[in-house]
Amino acid sequence: MTAAALRAEQDLRNRMAETEADAYGLARDKQMTVHQLTPDEVAEWRACSAGMMEDFMSTSGEIGRRLMAAYGKLRTDPCCTAGPQGNFSYR
Repeated sequence: MTAAALRAEQDLRNRMAETEADAYGLARDKQMTVHQLTPDEVAEWRACSAGMMEDFMSTSGEIGRRLMAAYGKLRTDPCCTAGPQGNFSYR
């Protein structure tokens, strides 16, 4: 069962990558500008949204705590830690 779950997870990740690539392609085909965030811009976004995260945590109870714990774990997973290319000068 574990092996089947791992295969299913990998298949889903592969399809998500393809879906994301297709979405970017469609956006570009429609002359939309797609801005790739720099590492500094990602850090700024996270810093600016920290208050909103705190508000969510204070009002969402146990389910919010569990959701944010899962989000924190996901942010450290190898699948999700590869940020944009470039130099990272601050957090």
